[in-house]
Amino acid sequence: MDSHESPRRDALPPALRFRFQALELALEAVVRLRAPIRKIRAQDRELGDQLRDALTHACTALGEGDGRRGGNQRLAFRRAIGEAREALVALRIALAWGWVHLDEVREGAALLDRVIAMVHRQSR
Repeated sequence: MDSHESPRRDALPPALRFRFQALELALEAVVRLRAPIRKIRAQDRELGDQLRDALTHACTALGEGDGRRGGNQRLAFRRAIGEAREALVALRIALAWGWVHLDEVREGAALLDRVIAMVHRQSR
């Protein structure tokens, strides 16, 4: 594994393995979208940064929501959904500009879509 690869989940110490499946999927989306984000950032630094930040904030909001209950949990999950949707829109913009190809973002986008569906049920 070089310094830019993510360790496999089972290679992580227990404190860094999360049982919350939506969070693990969001983290996997980050891994899948790292290279496309670098390509996007080379064309539009602001959009690349916005995409990176949206993915980061989606993950942190999921982690926060997993540790909360009631209204605070719903608020954190709604924030995570909003951030994930922002990331999807940024990907669509990059596709529209031709900065990335669909094959490069398909898996990451599908993971984010799955996260949104999973968390949507819990945010009501």
